[in-house]
Amino acid sequence: MVDPELPDEFALEDRNDREISVRHQASGHVYLFRISGAELVSGSTTVPNPDSDVDAVSLEPAARSAALEHIEAASKPGPADDAADQVIIQAHVAQRRRFIDIINSEPSAGTIFGEARTQAAQNVQAVPAAAPLALSGTPPDTEVTITQQASGGSQFRLDESGRIDLVPDPPANTDERQQELYDELRRKTFDLSALNPNLLGDLSAPINVFLGALPENIEAVSITRLWSRGNTLRRRLGAHELAVGSDEPDPARLPPLVAGQLHDLVDTLNVFITAEPKGHELDEERRGPQERELTVRL
Repeated sequence: MVDPELPDEFALEDRNDREISVRHQASGHVYLFRISGAELVSGSTTVPNPDSDVDAVSLEPAARSAALEHIEAASKPGPADDAADQVIIQAHVAQRRRFIDIINSEPSAGTIFGEARTQAAQNVQAVPAAAPLALSGTPPDTEVTITQQASGGSQFRLDESGRIDLVPDPPANTDERQQELYDELRRKTFDLSALNPNLLGDLSAPINVFLGALPENIEAVSITRLWSRGNTLRRRLGAHELAVGSDEPDPARLPPLVAGQLHDLVDTLNVFITAEPKGHELDEERRGPQERELTVRL
């Protein structure tokens, strides 16, 4: 069995000038680090895989080492053509491995991979061999490896790393005001996730999951996913406010610092969602007829 502590068991998930994230391939946990020059800023954000029983916290040191290795490897010079071929091969192998993992695993309720298993089985035969691909020097056309699906349900496609993911529904409104609100939403989420885990308690997991719906580029956002995960934070804040109004001990009650930052985050989310047509539509659909007559929202 592969030792889960080894840094080479972490695959590069995403990388830009300010952030790098790696995925532990055995458990599916994702670790996000901020970059300063060629170094990692202290602290990290963990997005655990809820279907894994591997302790996500124990893997953080190995994840940090793996992230540093990826940064160092990217800075080493090498023949451009060979590097391009290696990127193509690695992406393609990851794509095939992801298909096989989905087919061989049992579908988990509430995950997109459980819903996508049948679709992956139908398409795995359409993936060509890696060697001919490397010779051609042309990346795979991810749009043609997934057949068209009927509307009315969840839509899937291959992302840039060859993984199956929901077809995004990007924001319809990306004007300057929305961009600034989105940047503030990301900053406030990072700040909240960086608080002491003992203060956050059970709020830590939904905060990290929400952070996963906030890519750096606003055009890469899925409004449905952002709204759904943000609504979880709204409900959690609502539970806290009910607990504060009671004299009885309640685990839903948050420390004042956490409650204040969460309230600020939810306020920013509400303003952002209201200006987004799809988000506004989802807000209207989530409320029952009686709630829609109220003018005050969480």
